[in-house]
Amino acid sequence: MKWKGRRQSSNVSRSKGGGVALGGGGLLVALIVFLLTGNPMDAIRSGFGGTEPSTTQNYELSQKEEDLYDYSAVVLADTEDAWHEILKNEGVNYREPQLKIFKGQVKSGCGLASAGMGPFYCSRDEAIYMDLSFYDSLIRDFGADEGDFILSYVISHEVGHHVQEVTGIMDQYQELMGKLSEEERNALTVRLELQADYLAGVV
Repeated sequence: MKWKGRRQSSNVSRSKGGGVALGGGGLLVALIVFLLTGNPMDAIRSGFGGTEPSTTQNYELSQKEEDLYDYSAVVLADTEDAWHEILKNEGVNYREPQLKIFKGQVKSGCGLASAGMGPFYCSRDEAIYMDLSFYDSLIRDFGADEGDFILSYVISHEVGHHVQEVTGIMDQYQELMGKLSEEERNALTVRLELQADYLAGVV
């Protein structure tokens, strides 16, 4: 994908660390691993195993991470352009989400989170959180092809959760979750994640 020189979103920042959190280590990672390996057990272990939180004192990006940061800003800009146009046609005002890049550990609007969670969306502060090491982990540990698509998909999926928030779907989800059994809640969460995948595909 030719992305250099294109518009970058102004909604990307480096969070120095210190609602509902969705799309993180659980279902999103499990789905990606399953698509890459075809092995459901690998997906279950990676998606729900988690890792110990870590704290990074020195927050410096490598050149590769700088490129991924800039690329992420272009992808987010693309989603902004698309959703402004799509939702305007539906009479919905699109509020742009923030994308906060962090290393190791971060304090989000939904609480403390670590890189082991993978990228996630927090509805309380309408922000996407992503540690760029997630990209290398997919390539190193699960054999993903090094390229643009995987990062584009991850960001667009989390933006999909934000679209659910903007359009009121997230409120409906939270209301229903309080009335369902654990099995029904799990099924509803899977449906929410699949819808975020669909919304990513729209972009």
